[in-house]
This record gives sequence, structure tokens and C-alpha cells, in this order.
Amino acid sequence: MNVNVSCDDLPKEMLSKGLDLDRQWYLFEHIRELCHTDEAKNCICLKPATDKRQKTDCAPIKQKMH
Repeated sequence: MNVNVSCDDLPKEMLSKGLDLDRQWYLFEHIRELCHTDEAKNCICLKPATDKRQKTDCAPIKQKMH
């Protein structure tokens, strides 16, 4: 069975925004030590390219207390 699909019928590509900087630093500082190999550390928990002191560009979000 041959099925011809045009490019117009395919879904649009979705691009990931990636992890936010807080999550990147959390993985690097807390999860990296749990990786057994350097390959895993460098694949899963890379050091973020942005310094920690630059990571907060805006005030933290205040959560409503119930």
C-alpha cells in the first residue's frame, strides 16, 4: 500500500524552549553527582552557560497561601 503525503499534511515542527536557568542550575548542582559516568554528567547535567547571579532577571513570583 503506497500512501502519498504532501508536506502540507504533516504537522508543524515544534521547537523546545529548553529548560529554564533555575532548572539547569538545579540539575548541575544536585543531580550531576548522581550520574555514574562523565558521559552521563555531560549529557544530562551540563554546566549552564549563564552565571547564577545573572539568572534572576525579574522578581520572584509570589504564590498565594491557602
